[in-house]
Amino acid sequence: MEKKYIIYDPNPGGNIRDNLYAARMVDLLSQYYQVVGIENISNDPYKLRQVKCVFLNWTEYRLNAFLKRRLYLYRLYNIKIFWAFHNRVPHDFVEQKQVQNLRWLANFCDRIILLSESSRKYLPDYRKNGKKAIYVPHINYIDAYPKTNADIRKTHGINEESVVFSFLGKLRPYKNIDLIIDAFIELDLPNAFLLIAGPIQDSRFNNDLLRQTGLGKRIIVDLGRISNGDMETYLRASDVLILPYNKTSSMNSGAMIMAFSYGRTVIIPRIAMAEDIYDEGIAFIYDYETQEENYAALKAEIYKAYNLKRENLLKMGKRAKDYMEKYNGEIETLETLRRAGILESEQV
Repeated sequence: MEKKYIIYDPNPGGNIRDNLYAARMVDLLSQYYQVVGIENISNDPYKLRQVKCVFLNWTEYRLNAFLKRRLYLYRLYNIKIFWAFHNRVPHDFVEQKQVQNLRWLANFCDRIILLSESSRKYLPDYRKNGKKAIYVPHINYIDAYPKTNADIRKTHGINEESVVFSFLGKLRPYKNIDLIIDAFIELDLPNAFLLIAGPIQDSRFNNDLLRQTGLGKRIIVDLGRISNGDMETYLRASDVLILPYNKTSSMNSGAMIMAFSYGRTVIIPRIAMAEDIYDEGIAFIYDYETQEENYAALKAEIYKAYNLKRENLLKMGKRAKDYMEKYNGEIETLETLRRAGILESEQV
């Protein structure tokens, strides 16, 4: 029997492998449905009647009149619209329209997917939309990246006792990488290294970063895209990932899920996803209101992590991975997708 369709945005035929959450979800759903992009379903009434649902991610960035018309068409065919609520507001947004799009999507969709229980309170028009929301665990990334033989610690002469703090991924202003560098330089911790790896898209930010790293000692910088084939190498070299996000926009962290999935702990503000695991003892979680407080608290957490020594940091990472296996695995995600109405009972 031919599988029904799920329309998934972003298009699974595009560069979806660059976003591991989207790629993992498409792989999971593809076990039960034909997962296609919005662009791949025509106005053919027969095809539209074979669509189970639409699953939207980060659509607020590109929602326009054309997409709205498509979504209204799906509604005419009684196709359920599911929208994943990833961020409080779009990161580094430049148009107020993108913020307004969040409210439109929350009001329009049939179901809102929460990736953290604590993000519920940030829902647009909560009184109206709270009943639509259902928590679906952010699927873990365990064994998602291929293993390699490369050894970054050995390449840079980093011994087994040294603590390596790192930031891995796209370098964007809301991630406050400049605070990481300033704190690391000011602390000047012996036998500690800072690894920064990932692409930069803003040339001004690039120049600022290069100027800062030129002042520091024991700072390793690799300003280029990290391929899926290389990510495991960087994670294995790291002991603690530092994620001092801007709380104005951030609720969830794929980087935290990635670190935990590979047995590494993190330093992170008390965003919604971190609030969910606050009492688990698997991360260094702090709070702040101003950028000055963010810097001071971040510096204190780096110092705290450093004093724990590498052996204990790796033990925290092991507990974090155990947590991922228990609460963020495929079985848990499938079960909540069933409760959300995306999967049928017999499919789980």
